Amino acid sequence: MHASLATSSDGIPLGLASTRFWSRRVFKNTTQLKRHVNPTRIPIAEKESVKWLENLKQVMNDPQLPPEKIINIGDRENDIYEYFQLCSELGCYFLIRSCVNRLANETTIAEEVGRHEANYQHTISFKTPQGENIKAKLALKIKNVTLHPPIGKDKSYHDLPVTVISAVEQLHPKDREQIKWTLITNLPVTNKADAVKALNWYK
Repeated sequence: MHASLATSSDGIPLGLASTRFWSRRVFKNTTQLKRHVNPTRIPIAEKESVKWLENLKQVMNDPQLPPEKIINIGDRENDIYEYFQLCSELGCYFLIRSCVNRLANETTIAEEVGRHEANYQHTISFKTPQGENIKAKLALKIKNVTLHPPIGKDKSYHDLPVTVISAVEQLHPKDREQIKWTLITNLPVTNKADAVKALNWYK
């Protein structure tokens, strides 16, 4: 089952906006295929990750949910170019943590972000899996880029203007993984307040 949880902008759970069920047998040869073919060249409909697109369509078909008020938030598994494209076509927002160093401008997201000094600093609070309250000071970078489709899919999809928010913990903690988040969004992000709001929604 793949479920999409709806919350208010303050994080109050409102219920499930969509749920989809499927059998993995439908995608039983996909893993073997990835060993011989670049995964980006496999059509999205043949991969289990199509669940993200199907849930998005189901959410957007709800007449009670205006597209311009929906922000679809996902973790690294949701870093799918077809998903970004579909959000653009449906007129809704996305905020996704990047997993892939995607093509952007004349280079890549990592190189574009790496060329600039941090715009801002921000401290977040969170709990570790062990329940310990932690505070982490982050260096924030905001960069507007033009995202390009993966090689092999450039004829099927078009470029997308997005904003990249990079949040990197300034210290290297010894007892846990350092926070390094790269968020891709089509939300308007022009200042620290916008970036912090997006960061809190993801967190």
